[in-house]
Amino acid sequence: MTKPLSFCITALAVTQFALPAQGWPEIEFTEVMVDPIGPNTNHQKIELRNARNAPINFTGWHLVSTAGTFALPAITMQPYGLAVLHLGQTGTTTATDIYLPSMPGLLGQDTLALFRSAQTTNAADLEDFVAWGGGQTSMVVAIQATQWSFPAASVTLPATEGASIAHYDDVSYGSRNRPEAWFADGTPTIGDINDGGGIFVGAHGCYGPTQMPALGSGAEDNRPWLGEPWLLTVYDLPPTPSLMFVAIGTQPLGSLPLGQFGLTNCWFEVNPYAILATQMPPDSGVLGLALPTDPAFASFELLLQALVTYPGANPANMMATRVTHAHLGSR
Repeated sequence: MTKPLSFCITALAVTQFALPAQGWPEIEFTEVMVDPIGPNTNHQKIELRNARNAPINFTGWHLVSTAGTFALPAITMQPYGLAVLHLGQTGTTTATDIYLPSMPGLLGQDTLALFRSAQTTNAADLEDFVAWGGGQTSMVVAIQATQWSFPAASVTLPATEGASIAHYDDVSYGSRNRPEAWFADGTPTIGDINDGGGIFVGAHGCYGPTQMPALGSGAEDNRPWLGEPWLLTVYDLPPTPSLMFVAIGTQPLGSLPLGQFGLTNCWFEVNPYAILATQMPPDSGVLGLALPTDPAFASFELLLQALVTYPGANPANMMATRVTHAHLGSR
């Protein structure tokens, strides 16, 4: 890594949140450009992602919006591939660029439903769905197929022209089939991997009768965004004030046993780029980080692991958290 990282520390009170859940369709909508900007103001785009490690052919598949039902060409998406649908545009269709010249433009209040057949009222054939601005087309079918949460659920379109709505991809919390799994992206990445912020927590840390402290709760508002303050939840702290040392790095260290230092049944796994020290309140708190503003850090992954003073936990009176993986987002 060649760019410097700048962080600052704060400590605040906070509550705990639910843990993440997973699950998604094989082909899913990952980004929608409803209001383009510049010379191609009528060039709306839809991005699809193949989440499978296998090719998928679109023969017989249909796309439904408020404007009607439209057949997709018999194109095969490659494993883990991305494809961009170009609405109302002519061009040479390939595995990555699909042109739909007969499809009218999307509306500010609209939906998209992807079916594996022409049976566009059959919930069993619905592959994915997204609604924005209060759109209702195919909503009943989507709810029957558990591809959407409830009728009033809808993604809010960004007010800025040229922004898109984008899915959080694999770094997501809770069900992926709801508005909270999408974000307004002022830095669109149509045709490329989305750059939403997110965190997940790995294994190890410490094992034993004492509940080990943890960095990051999985809360949906706890995502790291470039140029914005990031408040990372810290919970299961000791019942008295503690001192926390946070290692921040970009490379794993491997599982380094800490038993020789008195941290029984504990491991350290981050090769630190920086080590930060801060006082924490009893029980729970927040670690405040000022993230880089450079767009080159979009989708960059940071690794964080902390050592926390914890009287009576082991001979060293200290516990290790599990490793938190932070994907820096751009919006």
